[in-house]
Amino acid sequence: MSLLEEEGDDPEERRRQMEAREAAQNLGAVIGLAAGAAGAAARQLRKDPPKPDEPQMKQTLG
Repeated sequence: MSLLEEEGDDPEERRRQMEAREAAQNLGAVIGLAAGAAGAAARQLRKDPPKPDEPQMKQTLG
């Protein structure tokens, strides 16, 4: 039903609607990335630092 209604719209209105949809999708992607980065940062901050008496493992190449 909505496809039939869109056919009657003028091309300029359809273009504006498409741009609005794309902008909303882009905004959603940015919000998702920001939320993921914030979650990763929060997890990193919650990690307990190694205790002084525990040996710390270092990765070396070679």
